[in-house]
Amino acid sequence: MFSVIMRNPKFCKPFLERVLGIKISHIEYPKSQETIDISADAKSVRLDIYVEDGNNTVYNIEMQTTENRNLPKRTRYYQDMIDLSILEKGENYKDLKRSFVIFVCTFDLFGEGRHIYTFENRCLQNPELGLEDGTTKIILNTKGTLMTLRRR
Repeated sequence: MFSVIMRNPKFCKPFLERVLGIKISHIEYPKSQETIDISADAKSVRLDIYVEDGNNTVYNIEMQTTENRNLPKRTRYYQDMIDLSILEKGENYKDLKRSFVIFVCTFDLFGEGRHIYTFENRCLQNPELGLEDGTTKIILNTKGTLMTLRRR
């Protein structure tokens, strides 16, 4: 049901805008069950929803109903696989698109009661210093009760 609903730009676009707190002019090619298979020796991934916007940004939206799936490492792997599928041999790293990996969970992975957990790469010695690598991982908790302000 999740893929059927999110495949429709009429629902997918407002969902992304609400979660990210931004306005998206349009999304292109909403795809469900997009498979990224880099090589015969590598583990492939099947993305629930993969969309792009007109601003060089890609979004992967996943539904997660079970807790023991090593979610933090999965978000890393999915983000890496998306990057591998975007950049061709010989292309410059500046050609990598901004990417968001969003997991909608029916449980609270971190146990803090938040609706949203947003992760970006930051310097441990100076948390104000961001790596600015264009990647964001978001874990949504459908059972969250703690509202947090979005930092942008």
